Amino acid sequence: MEPSIASAIFDELPDDGKPVTSVSKETRAKINEAILKLESVNPTEDPTSSPLLNGVWSLRYSGGYDDDWAVNSPTRPIALFVYGWIQSRTFRA
Repeated sequence: MEPSIASAIFDELPDDGKPVTSVSKETRAKINEAILKLESVNPTEDPTSSPLLNGVWSLRYSGGYDDDWAVNSPTRPIALFVYGWIQSRTFRA
């Protein structure tokens, strides 16, 4: 793994132990660029089905959504939280 690229992703997120539910457009762009760089240097063939993925994971960031196009809904934050919670449980060993 490229520690400097991975660090660039985590450096953009608050370190309060809570999942990040919203970031600025600039932060989202920085994280997306770092993820693309990290994916390009990943030595693991077919990483989504690799045994290296097994374990207990804590969701820190789930990609975020741009509020400019998202449907304005009072239940949207709850839905995104539940989706993140489900995703974090999906990767348990």
